[in-house]
Amino acid sequence: MEAFPEDITRQDFLQSGWEAVVAGCKEPECEDYWFAFGKKATELIEAGDERQGRIHMLLCQLTSMPLNLDRPLEPFRPRWSTPRGERSLGPDDLDENSLNLIASVVPDVGDPELQARLADLLTLRRRNYRTADLAVTAYLASAKKLEAPDRWPPMVDRVVRALQIAASFGKRAQSFPRVIAYIEAVLAQLDGEDPLFLSARLMELLQAHRVGDHAAEHAQRAAKQAERAEASAEWHRARTYWQVTATWFRILKQPTEERAAVLREADTHVKQAEAAVAGDTPSYMHASGFLTFGIEAYRKVGNTDEEVQRLVARLLDYQARSTAELIPYGASLDISEWVAQAEKHVQGKPLEEALLALAFIADPHKVSALRAKVEENRRTFIFHRIMPEVRLNVLGRVIARQPESEDEALQADMDKDLTRFHSVHVQAIVEPARTQILSEHAIGIRDILPLVHNNPFVQPGAEYIVARALHAGLTGDFLVAVHLLTPQLEASLRHLLSRAGVIATGFDAAGIQNEGGLNGLLVRSEYTGPLTRLLGEDFVFHLRCLLISHWGANLRNDTSHGLLDHDSFYSAPACYLWWLSLRFYLLPVLGLTKQRSGSGEASQAETRRGTRQVTVRKRPRTG
Repeated sequence: MEAFPEDITRQDFLQSGWEAVVAGCKEPECEDYWFAFGKKATELIEAGDERQGRIHMLLCQLTSMPLNLDRPLEPFRPRWSTPRGERSLGPDDLDENSLNLIASVVPDVGDPELQARLADLLTLRRRNYRTADLAVTAYLASAKKLEAPDRWPPMVDRVVRALQIAASFGKRAQSFPRVIAYIEAVLAQLDGEDPLFLSARLMELLQAHRVGDHAAEHAQRAAKQAERAEASAEWHRARTYWQVTATWFRILKQPTEERAAVLREADTHVKQAEAAVAGDTPSYMHASGFLTFGIEAYRKVGNTDEEVQRLVARLLDYQARSTAELIPYGASLDISEWVAQAEKHVQGKPLEEALLALAFIADPHKVSALRAKVEENRRTFIFHRIMPEVRLNVLGRVIARQPESEDEALQADMDKDLTRFHSVHVQAIVEPARTQILSEHAIGIRDILPLVHNNPFVQPGAEYIVARALHAGLTGDFLVAVHLLTPQLEASLRHLLSRAGVIATGFDAAGIQNEGGLNGLLVRSEYTGPLTRLLGEDFVFHLRCLLISHWGANLRNDTSHGLLDHDSFYSAPACYLWWLSLRFYLLPVLGLTKQRSGSGEASQAETRRGTRQVTVRKRPRTG
């Protein structure tokens, strides 16, 4: 990266006309600033004013870095390219000349949004308390300009970043109580009347840091918000505020009030199920999913056996009725048609509905059909049976030889064929639908959390890990997704087996207890039998092929032993594993895991759900 010119001075910056560029932006946010600065830089450079052009290009680079609040120590990352097609800078790419210029001008920058960005980047590189204090002040001023209860995320992002910087210097530093005072003032002004989630998010910040002098007032405001949301049938918002209410009572050490709030939260699932079957187009499939969450929530509260039994009886009735809503997924299409169909299938839907549509957009390949095809191929094409195959890993070491057993050879061929199916499925269906969702929604980990909260497939305490894994895959970071999903899937399978009364813990010769790993859970009949009854033969077969089969993707083993390079994680098997995991963790939402009487086979999502079209939200960040 070319060094920033040393001779560009503070006076050059002040005379560069940056204020006019900022004033011409629609929103006072860096998301709008960076492109405008890049456009201006191009105009100046093409006009021969290289000096001023370099200043505007530096501002373009500085404002183009997206803010990632989930990583407070590394909150900025480079954007792929600037408007001029150049690779964007990251904080570590800033040289001393550019840092010196920023330090000289940042106190005089009158726009709080730009001042906050410059001071924040300077703090990250030079760790100066005065600069950090300036960043906190500027972020709060920017938040003040962005205050809008019906478009709350940009404002809250600035408050969160201000709090992260202040907390990094200690709660006794003067900037920390200043942020808390601002949050308290906004909550008092709203007084439980904002229409969306602003109060909840600000209260969660106070709760996370165990600060604030008005916990009792906040508890009343949160309960008020929850009841208003219930009256409007806004169930997700009601649940959020009941959770916040319960946390306030926990902080206040009022267990009776805390339990009452948690019960109210659990009841929102039941009310949402009742609403799902009460309209002109009742959906027993959706209602089944809401009841499943409700049952799990009541169980966590404890001493609710009577209510749980009543809800389970209703769940069985809803599940029986839900089968009429399933629609067969269409006939064979070439890949271009599949791509168009996949994009259309998720287009224009609210985020939760779009994720459900993606998860159940098409079925995993049927094991019975795969077995029949492979058996036919083995009868027709006998050459490969004459020339045994050997499978090598990335180090060139033999990890599998063509089995001599007919049954094992058949399974090896099925794994190889299934891997090819995964590639087509990803290219034609999963990736087009995933990228379509990203084009319509700005998605954070918090958007995924409600789908795994009170989820019977997720161990208590692992909700954030699973949400982060699903979010990583959704945003294309399959390196993180595979590393997080592999152990979480293992834990989820053990959790399911435990709930079904199957012990997945063994003893070695020394009497040491070891948890059952994927190599046992997906192979040994004492585990695969119950898992097949719970989840279906197809899911178990696909998961085994993806994770532990030497003739399949073998992701678990190769990942655990560090055998995959970076690019190997951005592959069809990794993407398919993420998609299959999304489908797995969303199964409870649609109530598709019921066990049928008699054969005991689990209901399979053998068809996809038809969903109605809704209006696309152009600015999903508006709440």
